[in-house]
Amino acid sequence: MRTMRRGARRTVAIAAGAVLATSMLAACGSDDNGDDAADGESSSTEETEGGSALDDMSAEEIYDAALEATSGSSSVRLVGSIDGDGQAIEMDIALGTDSCDGSMTISGLTIDLLGVDGEYWFRGDDAFWASQSDGTPEDQALLDLVSGMWVPDTEGEFSEFCNIDSFFGDQDDEDRPTDFAKGDTTEVDGQAAQEISWTTSEGDDVTAAVATEEPYYYLQLEQGDNGTIAFSEFDEDLDVEAPPADEVLDPSQLG
Repeated sequence: MRTMRRGARRTVAIAAGAVLATSMLAACGSDDNGDDAADGESSSTEETEGGSALDDMSAEEIYDAALEATSGSSSVRLVGSIDGDGQAIEMDIALGTDSCDGSMTISGLTIDLLGVDGEYWFRGDDAFWASQSDGTPEDQALLDLVSGMWVPDTEGEFSEFCNIDSFFGDQDDEDRPTDFAKGDTTEVDGQAAQEISWTTSEGDDVTAAVATEEPYYYLQLEQGDNGTIAFSEFDEDLDVEAPPADEVLDPSQLG
């Protein structure tokens, strides 16, 4: 049973870390000092006649404008496929200011996520829990116990990213991207977008599509073969409720 618990926690941690890495993929995080682009010039966000204000902005200014708009939204939906420690992870998660609702599939194993007022739970499907089992009688007893139940996130794996404030956490100066470049205009799900790219502090190349009309939300982020994430449904009501008490597992039962 102890081995099964450790395996489940490890898988959850990998999944959470991979999703959190998508925020790093975007280098998403507000500057602690609140400075504008590195050249010291304040960026304009006024629409230009016959075009977008982004036409006259540098790639770094667009990055800052998109980061401010996206992190300032009250809710956003993230849909994407990413690589987490060699495992294929698909996610569809809505984030609020202190809440979340969605799911992740890790190599065919599904974990549902729920967060309400700063409290978070996860619920693995039977295949997820079975994948952690060694087939011992103790593990089978635990499988019966956790089936269909929400497990409180007592280790804080999902609370690290399962709300907008955490996902778009503060960015230290040394973590700020470099090598900003402005690309072509494109469309994402029928919405006009400006492509920009940069290199993260870890040396990864990222391409982003930013809405050309205010608010200048990130619409898509891509980091080569490591994954793509799409942003949508900004500022929509995220109506989530805590799971019923009889569907929540007492953490002490897991040991």
